[in-house]
Amino acid sequence: MASENLIVIENMSKSFQSTKVKTIAVNNANFELKRGDFIAITGASGSGKSTFMSLVALLEQADSGNYMLSGSDVSTLSFSQKSLVRNKYFGIIYQAFNLINEMTVYENVALPLKYNKDISRSEFEVLVLDALNKVGMDHRTYHMPYELSGGEKQRVAIARSLVNSPALILADEPTGNLDSKNSENIMMLLQKLNDQDKVSVILVTHDDSQAALANKKYRIVDGNLSEL
Repeated sequence: MASENLIVIENMSKSFQSTKVKTIAVNNANFELKRGDFIAITGASGSGKSTFMSLVALLEQADSGNYMLSGSDVSTLSFSQKSLVRNKYFGIIYQAFNLINEMTVYENVALPLKYNKDISRSEFEVLVLDALNKVGMDHRTYHMPYELSGGEKQRVAIARSLVNSPALILADEPTGNLDSKNSENIMMLLQKLNDQDKVSVILVTHDDSQAALANKKYRIVDGNLSEL
């Protein structure tokens, strides 16, 4: 496994202020991911897992702390700069699939490519079909999302996360809406992508059996992140 750090986060905090109460979602977190790592982050509902994942994905702005991505400080980038970085480095998988029902499988998977200025439209078809082939969904290329099962929808979502050849997949409870068999298949797929394609993975999960697949584990309790 390569020793180069892809992500180094130091003393990162994030809080949310309501009318009367300030909630600290992430408290002074320190985190490190090397290229090729498979990291699991566990914790109870409401512990801060998803907020921390949003900070890693540059979807939320931290209140404080340093964030180095591939050797560059991304802490102070603008919203538009963060969007470009996110599209280049990350593939994101959500529990709810987040497919667009009015688009075919092909069109859903191709979406991230439209925001990548380094890829021409003439390359789209090869990249989309390759991503669908990796997740075993190339036979559903021109189907609509409503024609797919839950497990198939999540495979399409994974293909979408792969189409830009990201360095890191961020998977936030990716099996939360699936039955046990489909959950097992999705986890085997993520493990294969990590083992064979050397894609780094951060998995947020409440399932200890899924966390056991990771080579490094963190737990977050009341916003406090610690390595296990």
